[in-house]
Amino acid sequence: MRSNTITEKPIYNGLAVKASPGYGLHTEILQDNERVMREALHDHSKVFAIMLTVKHPDDREYATDNKNWSRAVKSVVGKLERKKLDPLYAWCIEKNHGDVNHHYHMLMLLNGHKTQDARGHRSMFAKTWANTIEVDSADELVHCSDGGNLRGGTVLKRGDEETFNSVFEHASYLAKTRSKGNIPPGVRQYGSSNTRNKHRGRRIEHGE
Repeated sequence: MRSNTITEKPIYNGLAVKASPGYGLHTEILQDNERVMREALHDHSKVFAIMLTVKHPDDREYATDNKNWSRAVKSVVGKLERKKLDPLYAWCIEKNHGDVNHHYHMLMLLNGHKTQDARGHRSMFAKTWANTIEVDSADELVHCSDGGNLRGGTVLKRGDEETFNSVFEHASYLAKTRSKGNIPPGVRQYGSSNTRNKHRGRRIEHGE
């Protein structure tokens, strides 16, 4: 296991992040975010980056574990692979104080030569999530954090460090320490794909 530290500095490994005094970020998650982004750009000279937030309905309490999430991600990744979109991703689980249920944030990276619009992918994820958690619709539960971009994501080009920096800073939100202390012991708090697109992840203790 790599050692995890918390940073409150606005720069990590030469890249801007959303850290500030009193708002810390887990460096292990930042490291994984950078890794999957650079691997995606190694594979494709254009990469389409999508930031997703995935929630549960508030009408009942769901078990705070990753069983449903793992099934949904496996299904979504399989569908994207069949479309030759070569998905790479990173995710985290969080639960805010006072919330009934936990939620997820995900950075999804796709072959930018074959797709540059997130709306269809968001819809597919929403349908998969609805089927997984057995609700009629998840359209209001799956959102793209697009920064005002109508395509719902950002096109990264190999060598364009300015856009890479911007997406990395946006994705650093996954690494925030806030809201990660409410996850039960033994539940994996983040995960990512590796070079062979297999799932990996671990738990980080709050305040570690």
